[in-house]
Amino acid sequence: MVGSWGTDKYFSRVLPEEKAEIIKRIRESGNKVAMVGDGINDAPALIEADLGVAIGAGTDLAIESADVILVKNDLRKSPVL
Repeated sequence: MVGSWGTDKYFSRVLPEEKAEIIKRIRESGNKVAMVGDGINDAPALIEADLGVAIGAGTDLAIESADVILVKNDLRKSPVL
């Protein structure tokens, strides 16, 4: 069911040190947040998000920090999102 959650906003090309802080502010305003990442600098944001999604080819730290791990490297084929 792609798109069943709806997306009001998305952020891309955010500096590593800003990712978790942005997610924290969005959650504090009462919204739910999903974060997709594959690198070491994504781990804090993956933990902070309501739903952390790691790409299977990502770093071990990102995979360990996520709630969901995509085996394929194509987010569009995920049944989760």
